[in-house]
Amino acid sequence: MRKIIPVHSVLGSYSVEMIDDMSNIISLIDSPKTLTFIDQNVQELYSELRRDTNISVECIESNKTLHKAEELLQRMLDIGVKSNWHVVIIGGGILQDLAGFCCSIYNRGLSYTYVPTTLLAQADSCIGGKTSINFNGKKNVLGTFYPPKHILINTDFLNTLTSTEYVSGMGEIFKFHILQSIIEEFETALDSRKITDTVYNSLQFKNSILLLDEFDKKERKFLNFGHTFGHALEFTSNNAIPHGIAVIVGSVVSCIISEKIGYTVPNLPIVKSYAQTLVNTGEIKLEREWFDYTQIMEAVKLDKKNTGEIVDVLIDSAPVLTTLTNHTILQESLEETFKLFNI
Repeated sequence: MRKIIPVHSVLGSYSVEMIDDMSNIISLIDSPKTLTFIDQNVQELYSELRRDTNISVECIESNKTLHKAEELLQRMLDIGVKSNWHVVIIGGGILQDLAGFCCSIYNRGLSYTYVPTTLLAQADSCIGGKTSINFNGKKNVLGTFYPPKHILINTDFLNTLTSTEYVSGMGEIFKFHILQSIIEEFETALDSRKITDTVYNSLQFKNSILLLDEFDKKERKFLNFGHTFGHALEFTSNNAIPHGIAVIVGSVVSCIISEKIGYTVPNLPIVKSYAQTLVNTGEIKLEREWFDYTQIMEAVKLDKKNTGEIVDVLIDSAPVLTTLTNHTILQESLEETFKLFNI
């Protein structure tokens, strides 16, 4: 049975469709007046998606810049893309951010279909309408709310991910389980045979938050759980730690902080155990210098969500936004975290 998730947006509602083959995608990219942006690794892996007219992009964090966006916009001008063209974006979150940003500003907005190819994009970032690029060392500080017209998800793409890429996607799913206080059900999410259901359920949860708050004014801020210290670790590691794995570690830091200030964190030992398993499976060696307290706090202050004071999503049986002022607890929580991961 075909699964479809309708996503309401004041900017234009759209739908997520779970598909089980490439036929819909191929029909799209072969349509007239269509431009396709594709992750260069995906184009190399899937010969049926290769076209001479595709714009292939090296999808690395250092390419999420104004300079790269300008390069892609120039390619669109050279090709002769007009306002009545449609764009197809095939790749993970980096390409979604970068190419989606270009679509949002080219001719005051081009319609696009998004085909997420990573677990992180399929289970989380594909909905919500955010595009973003980094600027002057600050992550995702430039961007727009500009949702696609349609999203096509084929979980077969996940078969060609590395273990690290797969675990990175699991990081956001792990986060969702903590936010819903259902971490004891995370074992089911780890069953690769049930990954389509896991992706679908994750999107259903995120969609329920978007219905309450599309533009990050209240409830959607809870989805930043794990990101305050996760983004800081991406910065201090010079992006050596993938986003989703940074979120796993950042989630642990925030859970430990929560416990230390007297909040109730459901099943914290289980949270820690799954975090250890995921990081080990992802084959990422965490380096102690990434957890240097001074550097971490400097990176936290760079986070676009913080406006003079450090605000983090913590857990007190449910997510709660909390201003962090006790630096002793912050330092102790970071030390406890790197002990947990045997750093």
